[in-house]
Amino acid sequence: MEHRLGSRHATDVDVFLRTWGSTVSARGRLRDLSVSGAFISTLLPCRPLLHVTVQIAPDRRPRRSGQLLEGQIVRLAEGGIGIEWAELQPELVAQLVLMQHDDEKLRANSPHWM
Repeated sequence: MEHRLGSRHATDVDVFLRTWGSTVSARGRLRDLSVSGAFISTLLPCRPLLHVTVQIAPDRRPRRSGQLLEGQIVRLAEGGIGIEWAELQPELVAQLVLMQHDDEKLRANSPHWM
């Protein structure tokens, strides 16, 4: 059964993950997101119901400037985890979808070199 609020949007953004109360952290790629959650491809050792902090690290920006989000791991899948945000994130979705759209326009308008 689908529990997601809002539409799912495909993304491809670097993130850093850290489980709460732990020194365990890992890199990941935000593969899709909605206002209520996300799927992140990662090798972070974890289990369902663990609380996690996700730091968005978009291209061309320093890691420390990335937005911090909190959530809970609700699904384990091969190669990644499903996260439910602690708070709905409509601004994040709008920001990342616009950023990805701008990146696609830049790639489409740039000359291709062989």
